[in-house]
Amino acid sequence: SIWVGNLPQDATSADLEEALGACGVVGMSDVYIPPGRDFGFVRFASSADAIEAHSRMGDFVVAGVEVQVKLSNTEKAKGGGQVPSAASMGGGWGPAPDDYFGGVGGRGDGGPQGKQRSEVSVKVSNLPPGASPEALRELFVSLGVDYMTDVYIPKGSSAYGFVRFSTELQAQAALKCAGAEFQGSAIGCELAEGAPRSAQVAEMAMGP
Repeated sequence: SIWVGNLPQDATSADLEEALGACGVVGMSDVYIPPGRDFGFVRFASSADAIEAHSRMGDFVVAGVEVQVKLSNTEKAKGGGQVPSAASMGGGWGPAPDDYFGGVGGRGDGGPQGKQRSEVSVKVSNLPPGASPEALRELFVSLGVDYMTDVYIPKGSSAYGFVRFSTELQAQAALKCAGAEFQGSAIGCELAEGAPRSAQVAEMAMGP
C-alpha cells in the first residue's frame, strides 16, 4: 500500500482516486481516508503495482494541494511480491490471517527461511455482528491510535479481527483500547499469538 499525507481538510476518497487517475495510476484495490484525518491509504493487488504507482506519484497533487506519498515498508521489503487484495480476503485492509503475526516467516519463530517478522498485531475480540474493517479502523483512530498499518477481519467470522502495527511498542500502546465500546460491544485487545511480549516495551507503553 501507499500512504498519502498532507491531504486537504475536505479531501475525499473520490478526490484521491481522481488525482491517481490523472497521473496514470491504475489498478487500485482500495482507497481510504480515515474520517477527519489529513492522510489516507491506497492499496494495490500486488507490490509490483504499488511500486509502479509510487514511481508515477512525484509532485503528487490532490484537490490543488501537493501531498506526501510513502511506499509502505512491507511493499519495499517484498520488492514486487503478491499482496492479497481486499476483495479476495473478504474486505478491509490486510493480508492473510497467518501473516498477522507480522512480517515474513513463521509465527514469531523466524519461519522456514529464518526471517524474523517485523510487524506486530493486536487481536481484537468481542466484535459485534456485521463489524467491518473500516469501522474498526475508525474506532481506533477515534481513540488516538492512527498509526496502524492494516486492519483485518477474517472472512466468514466477525467475532474477532486484527490491527497491525510496525513496532511492538505501537502494538502495546494500542492495548489501551481494550474495553472501548464498538457498536454496542466492549472490545477486548491482546497481542496476537506469536507476537513478542517484551516486559520492557510493555512497561514503556503503560507509562509510570
